Amino acid sequence: MVMTMQVKRVLTNALAMLAAASTITLPLLDACAEAIVEAKPLRSANELTVEQHRQVKEADRIIEKLALFDLEKVAADAKPRYANLIAASRGLTMGFVGPVAHKFRTDRSAVSVIMGPYGSAKTTTCFQKILNSAMWQPKGPDGVRRARWAVVRDTWAHLEKNVLADWFMWFPKTKENWNETKKIHKISIAIPLKGGKVDHLEIEMLFVAVGDQSAEELFKGLQLTGLWLNEMDTLHRDVFKFGFPRVGRYRPPGTPLGGWSGMIGDMNAPAEDNWTYDFCVNRNIGVSDAQMEVFRREFGENFRIRFHRQPGGTEAGAENLRNLPPGYYQRMMIGMSEGDKRRFIDNKFGAVRDGNPVYSQYNDERHCVADMPADPNLPIHVGLDGGNTPAAVFGQKTLRGQIRIIDECVVYQPGNDQVLQGLGAKEFGQVVGKYWNEHYAGFQLGAVNWADPSAWFGDSDANAEDRAWIIKFVAGFNEAAIGVKMKMKPAPVKRNLIGPRLEAVRDVLRNVNDDAPAYVISDRCKVLREGFNRGYVVTRVQYSTGGGRWKDEPLKNDFSHVHDANQYLVLGLTKYDGWEDADKRLRDRHNAARRRGKVDFGNSPFAPRAANDNAPVRRQIAA
Repeated sequence: MVMTMQVKRVLTNALAMLAAASTITLPLLDACAEAIVEAKPLRSANELTVEQHRQVKEADRIIEKLALFDLEKVAADAKPRYANLIAASRGLTMGFVGPVAHKFRTDRSAVSVIMGPYGSAKTTTCFQKILNSAMWQPKGPDGVRRARWAVVRDTWAHLEKNVLADWFMWFPKTKENWNETKKIHKISIAIPLKGGKVDHLEIEMLFVAVGDQSAEELFKGLQLTGLWLNEMDTLHRDVFKFGFPRVGRYRPPGTPLGGWSGMIGDMNAPAEDNWTYDFCVNRNIGVSDAQMEVFRREFGENFRIRFHRQPGGTEAGAENLRNLPPGYYQRMMIGMSEGDKRRFIDNKFGAVRDGNPVYSQYNDERHCVADMPADPNLPIHVGLDGGNTPAAVFGQKTLRGQIRIIDECVVYQPGNDQVLQGLGAKEFGQVVGKYWNEHYAGFQLGAVNWADPSAWFGDSDANAEDRAWIIKFVAGFNEAAIGVKMKMKPAPVKRNLIGPRLEAVRDVLRNVNDDAPAYVISDRCKVLREGFNRGYVVTRVQYSTGGGRWKDEPLKNDFSHVHDANQYLVLGLTKYDGWEDADKRLRDRHNAARRRGKVDFGNSPFAPRAANDNAPVRRQIAA
């Protein structure tokens, strides 16, 4: 109650002084600053009383009234303080946008991107983050924290219309602080703190349009604290490539080392084939995982990329609704195509597919877990698919039955992270073995792992080739892996039929395990994940007479191999010890033959080949 009454009294005094003032003076600005700061804690509260809500509105009225004053009515000695307070008050009076925007604003990662629907306050949230970045800098000899930023847009017209207009509302330009020729805005802000203290900030903002310049020319000689890629999906990836090395290079004389530096980006949801999808979803900034670890050791844990996706405009938890008119998104949907609604309102990447997704049950937000670690108490099983561009997936099954795909191993062509590399069986086995050493040394390898069952059953040339491939793979893995030996079994599916394989994955995607999905994947599984989202598809056959039909099998492409491996692993983890357990089946055949008094020749040259004998002949493939 004491806090409420104090805030109310401070607000009332400031409003009364403003109403009576004909000139803005330093004492008046001090009273306004105190009122705004004292009301700030109420803005982050989940629920407000009627009185508290009124107090927040009165704080907003203070800054609105201040902003309406003609600069000529500001006392000469109060003009710097007036400009500072107007700028600072934007950050202090802006309402809470939402938890995702808040996490982005306070995220100190070296690279962070926010993606949201129309009207979700992405631009103003970036303004707030730029303010925060200045407060994350060490003080110079004069006690001022300094930061230098560059905001980049595709054209100057877009920059002027969509960024500068809002920026100058927050941070008014004057003849003293705006350089029209160089497009540089230098602002000094005094952030009032509790107890009468003040944090002095200085931000130098460079406004840069790409236009006809190359990205390399654009950033020559720049020394920055931060780089902001506004509407980054409209920019070429080279803007990041040449701009990011320029951050962390600005340090005013006498300022100690340390402080945050990095890149931020904002955008509406682009199409899936835009470069930002791979950049944000797969966190591919152009360096390998091993290089990222080296950078983290050198620059700290904050050397990472974080992607912040706001909820769609009509979803529960949609952000910034309190600052939008009622029915904002509902009116916007009128006349909008489904594709545009998906991107600009639902905030989902636009679908770019060669066909229909195989797994409509997959929901990336539900089934993909960021940074999901392997459980050291559980064995790690491997699913394998061979062929020219082989793939392996690593998974675990929890005690409660949840299947967790923790990693994948695929190999890209040198210098091309979009095309898979063809590898021989033994060579790929060695690659997977070395990958195991690097990432899972000390973990228990599953006693059984699964691959294409056609390698075990049947005597055709194709079966023999598959069988030889797996034998060589296992040999390569066991040669390279340290402390573990792999044994492979046939995936438990009759005749390697695609239907049961797909249905096994669909089942776990549909099911729930203790209020959690029965199947989840780590975001490290980049190819598997992209296949779920867009690449693993069935295509349509068009008839010459019109119409058509969907093919029975998924399209063979770079996504199909890792998805085949995933199917074998899911089948193994869900159906192992059923009829498909080949060892048990073979023992049962021997026992049944003994009971009948018949000789079981197994698969020796003397074994009869009855036409109606559908029992498969098994070859053991193990270390």
